[in-house]
Amino acid sequence: MQTSKFQLGMIAVLALGLGYTLSSSDAVGYPAGAAVSLGTNPVWSRGGYTSSTADVITAPTGQDIVVSDMILTLACMPCSPRITMTVDGSTVGSFRYYQAQDYYQDSMQSPYPIGHSFQSGIHVPAGSTLTLSTDGTEFDYALSGYYAQP
Repeated sequence: MQTSKFQLGMIAVLALGLGYTLSSSDAVGYPAGAAVSLGTNPVWSRGGYTSSTADVITAPTGQDIVVSDMILTLACMPCSPRITMTVDGSTVGSFRYYQAQDYYQDSMQSPYPIGHSFQSGIHVPAGSTLTLSTDGTEFDYALSGYYAQP
């Protein structure tokens, strides 16, 4: 069987076309998570203390916020208060704090913190308020996160 010049030409054209379609193109990266906005400093942080209810932060109009990190401390012994995190009245987190007294020592130990980094964060929609509350036990808090597009 003899191969003609036409068949060789067609094989070459098909090979070039296949090679071109399978060749890699420029890499393009897209963010994997939520789009962070507000330019050069999109992060926020708030801290304080309360023995009842504290409005921690209100998301500005046109911007959502995401809580990414939290730390809570209490200086009571023994105690086991419940600390509740709400967004406009809806519970988004509830934490029970347990701290027992060391009966072999007369002095109070240093407060043990509850610290947490949320992988996906706690979402607070634009215009909504994040609130922390407790049953009357005083606690200190620090929360941080970032602004995001709604």
